[in-house]
Amino acid sequence: LGSGSPARGELLQLVSGDPPLGRRHVALLAQIGTDGERSVGELARELDLSLPSASKLTRDLEDHGLVERREDPEDRRRTVVALSPATSKRVRAWLDRRSAPLE
Repeated sequence: LGSGSPARGELLQLVSGDPPLGRRHVALLAQIGTDGERSVGELARELDLSLPSASKLTRDLEDHGLVERREDPEDRRRTVVALSPATSKRVRAWLDRRSAPLE
């Protein structure tokens, strides 16, 4: 994204806060926003992260109100991550604008 693009400004608003979120957080958020609800293990495999790293990144995103984590009702050992209903429209709008030049 160019430094002055609207999508970049929107992204900065989404990931602002303390602690600041980085590129790996954004990649994980984009994965969930694009492919939908995922387990932490699936995210780790898809983004080539360790399970502890993926878990920490999802906790950070949850602390920022961007995702919700919950126990998988079919397998209580798994944690499922989905976009937060409070911010999902903004995240999807950012993803749509980010992808528009490619389409």
